[in-house]
Amino acid sequence: MFGLTEFTAQFDEPLRQAIIPTFVLPFTILGMILTSLATWIAAFFGIQLKAEGPKRLFEVLMRPKIILWALISNGLFYAVYAGWQYEATSSRPLWLIESKNHHHPAKAEYIEAQSPEAILSDENQRKKNLVELKLLWTIKISGGVFGGITSKGSALFMGTNNGKIFEIDSLSGKELRQFWVGQPVMTAPLILENNLFSGEGIHETHHARYYKFDLLNGEMVASTTTAGHIERTATVTSIGNKKILLTPAGKAGVIAIDSADMTTLWQAHVGHVDSYPITDGETVFVGTGLEQGFNQDGTFAYALELTSGKTRWKKQLPTSSWGRPILWKQQVCFSVGDVYSNTDYGQISCYDKKSGQELGAINLSGAVISNPILRGDKLIISDLNATIYQIDLATKSIDWRIEVPHSGLSYAPVISDLTTSENLDLPKANNQNDHLIIPGSDGLYIYSRQNQKLIYKWAPDEKWSSSFSNVYIKNNVWYLADSKGMVRALQPIYK
Repeated sequence: MFGLTEFTAQFDEPLRQAIIPTFVLPFTILGMILTSLATWIAAFFGIQLKAEGPKRLFEVLMRPKIILWALISNGLFYAVYAGWQYEATSSRPLWLIESKNHHHPAKAEYIEAQSPEAILSDENQRKKNLVELKLLWTIKISGGVFGGITSKGSALFMGTNNGKIFEIDSLSGKELRQFWVGQPVMTAPLILENNLFSGEGIHETHHARYYKFDLLNGEMVASTTTAGHIERTATVTSIGNKKILLTPAGKAGVIAIDSADMTTLWQAHVGHVDSYPITDGETVFVGTGLEQGFNQDGTFAYALELTSGKTRWKKQLPTSSWGRPILWKQQVCFSVGDVYSNTDYGQISCYDKKSGQELGAINLSGAVISNPILRGDKLIISDLNATIYQIDLATKSIDWRIEVPHSGLSYAPVISDLTTSENLDLPKANNQNDHLIIPGSDGLYIYSRQNQKLIYKWAPDEKWSSSFSNVYIKNNVWYLADSKGMVRALQPIYK
């Protein structure tokens, strides 16, 4: 400290005034702090330090017993931290989930109902021009919605990133009840008869479960534990007289779960699966994706035997598959794209369903993670750059594209107003009069599929937040939930 002061004495006054506040004072303060710290630590070992405190402290700290104590204490600290992290990223105890969901019966009757203000519409009604979107109601829930909305009767269901599933009345927008699991719910809930099914977890989550709740009493009925996490909704199919849930389970691959008792029928360890499995009744088709932070030997398109999960064929994909494969005639097509690095590249890769023979690919200008819409021979899909494409599957070419205003990456898929959210595909229909709906950077954008022009844009009075899920359409009402927990019901008016 004193040496620095003497060192500056050799400079003239202006230079000394410049050096002292910018150089000497900070190092003087640092020296005082280090000396005080050395004296304080040394006092724990009964040592009184003098001016050579830091040097003496170094000698003390190099003693074998001190090094051993430091290793043990640091090891204990790391063990406590690792244990806390393991617990924080694990499923919550079943007894806690059961107690949180104990006896909260349904407030809805789960019968189909419609808003008094809703227009009874059919395909002919929606062939007319959209002239207005009327806001019916808004509700703020605690947690962002990422997996989308589903429904039963007049009730809407949606999972949130704070570990809850909300049930909301579709007519009034009032919250009816909550289901609690504790880990983020990134999937759209699945309703089968009078049961609600939901996965949990993000990439950091381990041993995530797929849960079954009784809709009538609200209690958890059963669950299946996986080695991974569940970010996508299971696909319902049948094996014999059993209703089966084809469940994507992250690093655990694909698991076929009996919906009755939640037992595992088979598990296919095909790699990291965050995409939607589909089936044609005989074969399960699914794509794998790269998991951030893990080394993997590529990504693949799989065809699995429905009854056993055994691989029928396997083909390497150019990059990750996150969305739902599309079945068209005798082909299966996978949409791909990388969400971690090169988001400006995507592709639709098509294969023969039976043999896996490559039948062509269409390159896109953005990564594709969303679910497609099928209209006859036309495939409609959006990418992470908020570009909407119409692709001719017969010629493997792009008919047109629409660039939607956006900021950052666009995760919400495009949807058509001729679509019910339970049925995205109309294989025999190719009506050009539908409207394409997609959340953009500052509102909801609606385009004409016929001429690709923007025909309407809607934005709320309050701040617009990004959406990760598509608009949910039921009974001619559009429901939209965003990443901040705002849920809105919109009534489209056609003339």
